[in-house]
Amino acid sequence: MVSFSVPVAGGGPGFRFSVPQLGVLFAGSRNRQLPRAVCQGLVTGLACNGFSFLVGCAAGVDRCFSKALSESE
Repeated sequence: MVSFSVPVAGGGPGFRFSVPQLGVLFAGSRNRQLPRAVCQGLVTGLACNGFSFLVGCAAGVDRCFSKALSESE
């Protein structure tokens, strides 16, 4: 497992995450999209280096990465 934390503006308690080693979590805004080439490039590059993926199921960025994963080898 790999653990990391994300600080919160203003010095409040941050968020702590743990994911399997070589795991990537793609999540983001429900109201924004990413270009297909960006998502496909990240998925391809990380997969070639042995990473596995976790993806949210919301609209927006989550859907962009889900689609990229479904279209990748």
